[in-house]
Amino acid sequence: MRLRRITISLLILLMILPISALLPAMAGGNEVVVRTEEELLTAIDSQAAVVVIDGLIPLSREIVINHHLTLHGQGALTVSDRHRHFVIETDGHLVLDGDIILTRAADYDGYGGALRIRGGVFTLHSGQIYGNRMYRGGGISLDYGHVYLYGGAIRQNRAEVGGGVYIGSTWNHDSVRILTMRGGVITENTAEFSGGGIYSYLSTLHLEHGTVRDNHAAGHGGVYISATTTHQIGSGMQIEENSPRNRHDLTESSWFARLQTLSVFHLLVLSAIAGIGIFVTKRQNKRKGLKLSVVEEKSDSI
Repeated sequence: MRLRRITISLLILLMILPISALLPAMAGGNEVVVRTEEELLTAIDSQAAVVVIDGLIPLSREIVINHHLTLHGQGALTVSDRHRHFVIETDGHLVLDGDIILTRAADYDGYGGALRIRGGVFTLHSGQIYGNRMYRGGGISLDYGHVYLYGGAIRQNRAEVGGGVYIGSTWNHDSVRILTMRGGVITENTAEFSGGGIYSYLSTLHLEHGTVRDNHAAGHGGVYISATTTHQIGSGMQIEENSPRNRHDLTESSWFARLQTLSVFHLLVLSAIAGIGIFVTKRQNKRKGLKLSVVEEKSDSI
């Protein structure tokens, strides 16, 4: 009789409780709520599949992702100077799907303000990559791997090349690098040279839906597409109000594409070398002129 009562009580409890209350237990407790950097690092080290961000979490170093991780919740992840938020390696897949902001990365010598993808996958459903600075890819740098944009915003990031997103690799030309955009917004990003919204080199672009608007660069403010890039742009894409151009016309040579990836330092060095060359040439020509005048004077005296 007692066992029967316990069984009936459990059945009633299961009927009353919402199914969502049982999901963490059914998942083996693989969803973790974090409020500090230490808790976040512990959750990632334990291979947690779902991490819920609760509040503002300052990070003191970049975090390497080597497994499938989904970030939910509400809050912001900030970093100190000379750090980015995440590096996604070959076995990693980071999904941002919550009211979460990745912000404040600032290292003008590096790649990818918030994210550097090195063989892995990044998927953005919601949230923001906001207010980061890097040399290449103020918001995201895709060395090789995949980026999927379904929603959210990449906004107000800054770089010398690729203000919002930089895609390409100087060294690894044979790897696959693909950006698929099916939603979301890339806006108000700035590049000192080229690709205010997106800079794409040696890659594949599938721009199907979404908005690239109000981005700025010295050249190709919206989407820079190199001649080495395979691209498809669907009717659902809005590439507009970028300065000075919305989209590149694909007529540049490969050497010109490489030239636009040079940093200010590299350009200063090249300018100095050119200046020295001009100076040396003028000196040599001046000496030749003096020698010629001496020879003419001797000829006249004879």
